[in-house]
Amino acid sequence: MIQVAQSLPQGSRKSVDICIVGGGAAGISMALRLSGRNHSVLLVEAGGDGFDDRSQQLYRADSAGLPLDAETARLREFGGSTNHWGGRSRPLSRAEFARRDWVPSSGWPISHDAFMAFIPDALKICEIGLDGTQRWNDGVPEGGLWPQDGPFAPALWRFSPPTMFGDRYRDELAAAGNVEVLLEAALVDMELDGGRISRLDLKTLDGRSFEVEARLVVLACGGIENARLLLAANRQERDGIGNRYGLVGRYFSGHPVYEPMQVRLGDSKRLPAFLNNWTNAKGEEFEGMLSLRPDRQKAFGTTAIDGAFYPGGQFGPPGIRALRRIYRAAKRGKMPQDLGGDIAAIAGDLGGIADELLERAGWRPQDGAAYSLSVIVEQVPDPDSRVTLLGERDALGLPVARIDWRLSELERHTVRTFARRLALEIGRLGLGRAQLEDWVADDSEPFPPHGNSSHHIGTTRMDPDPGFGVVDTDCRVHDVDNLYIAGSSVFPIGGAAHPTLNLVALALRLADHMAGRLDAMLAGGQRRSDDARPYPTSVP
Repeated sequence: MIQVAQSLPQGSRKSVDICIVGGGAAGISMALRLSGRNHSVLLVEAGGDGFDDRSQQLYRADSAGLPLDAETARLREFGGSTNHWGGRSRPLSRAEFARRDWVPSSGWPISHDAFMAFIPDALKICEIGLDGTQRWNDGVPEGGLWPQDGPFAPALWRFSPPTMFGDRYRDELAAAGNVEVLLEAALVDMELDGGRISRLDLKTLDGRSFEVEARLVVLACGGIENARLLLAANRQERDGIGNRYGLVGRYFSGHPVYEPMQVRLGDSKRLPAFLNNWTNAKGEEFEGMLSLRPDRQKAFGTTAIDGAFYPGGQFGPPGIRALRRIYRAAKRGKMPQDLGGDIAAIAGDLGGIADELLERAGWRPQDGAAYSLSVIVEQVPDPDSRVTLLGERDALGLPVARIDWRLSELERHTVRTFARRLALEIGRLGLGRAQLEDWVADDSEPFPPHGNSSHHIGTTRMDPDPGFGVVDTDCRVHDVDNLYIAGSSVFPIGGAAHPTLNLVALALRLADHMAGRLDAMLAGGQRRSDDARPYPTSVP
């Protein structure tokens, strides 16, 4: 059943086994996993069925560090940010899971094998065409892979259609007998009683209020909002729920994207076929890239980093970027901040727009072609890169978030090292001429503005020690018996992979754990505040 909160009487109270707060990729994946079981599940989404500007404005935040437009980087509607997801996917590698002595605070406290056990089902939910028995790089076209004797390894992005979770799974959730979806109901507070969440307070933009009681509660609202909701729940805990050690909101990271190098191929030279963007006979989309090998990351002292080649850059030439800004503003019913400048950019870049459209149609130039290298870099967990709260409050009475996103010297070193080494490889292979940007060639030059990939990671990071993490290895908030967190905010470190596929896998793992725990609770015939200390884990 799917309901809109405005249809409920003022002061309504619901009592369920599991309440999932947040109807994006993580929350919907959990609800799907729990459907058909002997547990009542309530999925609460603050947004509605589609985009609404008044609701979207509640995502406004102050950016104090690296630029981040929190209001446009995420969507407050059913399906969450999958409604503007590009679909680019790959699972985190074993090397990205491992503890690396040269990368501070690296390493996951769960095994890579335990995580990968949920990737096949995550692939199905994301509608990516692998059955779990194939290798990730299966299907690479023949015709020239990258040489194996250098510092770079060929790798693949596979693409979801992309799946818009709200549209794709709406009917399935509506038909699930044990799942109820409640739209346009925002969590504004949580009541603590004996180390448990005893009540959730929900509110609508028209002023209606509701209460939910649940045996188990999950916050699945994204890397910024999960932290904001915990910090704002400070009526009983001065610093917010789960924040006894001051870690909620810290270690915020993303995936800044840079274009550190231009490449002009020599006459009759082509990039290896692997590095093209292509679609196979089944209609599945692929994109080749290069990764710095784990042993070379250690030798060069870098984090993980991937790079791909694009005519005109990953985000397109100036005219394409201007068209994208106009489109996004129109979708929100607004005018772009600089409409005149955008129109001038389009008029002055008709050639670039034409080249981009031809490339997207599959007519990619080769001989003598020019490319931009675009890299996505893993960030070091930094406690000073963080989400905090301002004194200003939004229309629901919640404090507005302040995001101080920081870039470390290790990330700068990683980008420069990758580009410099790749330039040498391009020369060694006789492919053409590589030209490094000034800020890459000269360490004293400041980094340019980044291309923000809208990934929000680490603010409720996972660690078995409450002094180093907000949640334990089952994603349960330390010192709160029945409160869990889902999504990329629990990642202890983000790797260089886009997070959606990976957070879906973790959400499925969490759903299985919660179902097992709830079965044990119900079998005991009572609801005990101490039944989770210790409690069994359903997966390694």
